[in-house]
Amino acid sequence: MSTTTRSVEVPAPVRQKLRDVRGRNTKLRFLAGAMTALAGFLAVMMGAMLIDWLFTLFSTSMRTLLTVISLSVGGVLLLAWGLRPLLARYQLGDVAREVDEAVPELEERWSTVAEYSENDDPLEMRGAEAMIQKVAREAADLDSVVTTDAVAKTDGVRHGAYILGGISAALLLA
Repeated sequence: MSTTTRSVEVPAPVRQKLRDVRGRNTKLRFLAGAMTALAGFLAVMMGAMLIDWLFTLFSTSMRTLLTVISLSVGGVLLLAWGLRPLLARYQLGDVAREVDEAVPELEERWSTVAEYSENDDPLEMRGAEAMIQKVAREAADLDSVVTTDAVAKTDGVRHGAYILGGISAALLLA
């Protein structure tokens, strides 16, 4: 029984489109996280201002402490929600699954090709080489069906904008 493996390459147009989708998703997740972190920071600052107003703090050290706490919480929120998408590595297989879910016409060809390219199983376990190459060709042929905008949804950015807008409105009305 042979244990040799042959690596299946993701076709160049598919690989490039997957990289484009991954880049756009990362940017959108960062933007949504940054807006949510900014909204959280503004909410914490509003809380600090409310404490200062309710208790009429005359002590400079207490006001400084409130400011330092607010800035620290803002920094933690930015790290947690804003920078996490930039530090996370999304594998091409994960991105291919997102593309297949967003574009049903692909019939899971992109995720199949991506999974085969990451698979180290012996050839006997993978299936016929001709079938794998045919799926790879079909995946490349369907490149024009996929647009980055159709896959990378802006729902998170919209949600972050709503939160930031609500907090900003509350701050302006206060």
